[in-house]
Amino acid sequence: MPIDAPRNRNPNGHRRQAGTSRTFYRRPRLFLRFERRQWYRLTPSVRAICWAVAAALAFSCMGMLAKDLGQRYNPIQVAFFRSSFGLIPLLPIFLSGGFGVLRTARPFQHLFRGLVGVTGMFLGFYAVARLPLAKSTAISFTTPLYMIFMAVLFLGEQVRWRRWTATLVGFAGVLIIVRPFDGEISVPMLLALASAFISSIAITLVKRLSGTEPSVTIVFYLSLIATICSAVPTGFVWQTPTALDFFLFLLTGLAGGTGQILITQAYFEGEATSVAPVDYLRLLFAIGFGYFVFGELPGWYTLTGSAIIIGSTLYIAHRERQLRHPPPRREQIAIKTH
Repeated sequence: MPIDAPRNRNPNGHRRQAGTSRTFYRRPRLFLRFERRQWYRLTPSVRAICWAVAAALAFSCMGMLAKDLGQRYNPIQVAFFRSSFGLIPLLPIFLSGGFGVLRTARPFQHLFRGLVGVTGMFLGFYAVARLPLAKSTAISFTTPLYMIFMAVLFLGEQVRWRRWTATLVGFAGVLIIVRPFDGEISVPMLLALASAFISSIAITLVKRLSGTEPSVTIVFYLSLIATICSAVPTGFVWQTPTALDFFLFLLTGLAGGTGQILITQAYFEGEATSVAPVDYLRLLFAIGFGYFVFGELPGWYTLTGSAIIIGSTLYIAHRERQLRHPPPRREQIAIKTH
């Protein structure tokens, strides 16, 4: 094109119509700028709860896939693929921010957190493959109860009586679903309880690491250590997956890796005792997946317990927002109106 040719004309000499690429690229920037302003207007606790809800959905998808694959493959092999493919969601972060985010001054704490995480992963995948999806998910909800004590003992957080009560009420809903005194407790159920306890230890370590480490660093070392630790035993139980199962393994890793990033960010922005109860929403997703995918119809005990758990979760989120933004006093209202 000649140097003196007008930039707003095409080869035929006509002016460009409205809606050019220049306008097209403006709208996403304005939209993202608006979304960013609206997002950061929220308090850190509310943002943490939003991250936790998204993580609950991602983990529910991972649990559904792990249950399906665990019926055909050893849980150790499922954990290996979940950990290795869980590194894929981190690649865009590496490409944008560089590998400098992997620098850490606390390698041994990352190692301990990774060992704890992979142990809980083994136990959890074994239990989810042998229990109904809603029941295994409900058992995992004992983690917030353990988390309350660990947050007070090791994180120094202050827990008010309302959150204590709401958490205990949510745990009562879990007991309604599990009904431990109605029949004999099986080995998968005991392993599920052990996995929930180990998860509370892992969450406590994440909260301590998040004080100095970015979330991507924590998730990367968890996936790396879990992949290395599960690679050796996987060789003894290896079964070559089909093309479809390999794709399902890929989705399992993507869902798990994304969920880890989201939940780590949630604990980075909010207190552990306010983020952990939001995980109860996984039960609602598990009931849906169990019914539509595995034909598991939840009974009245499951529905009643779910209602109690979700109600306690919503109350905790509402109470946390009230504590962050208390209503104005009468004296303040009188001053503004006079």
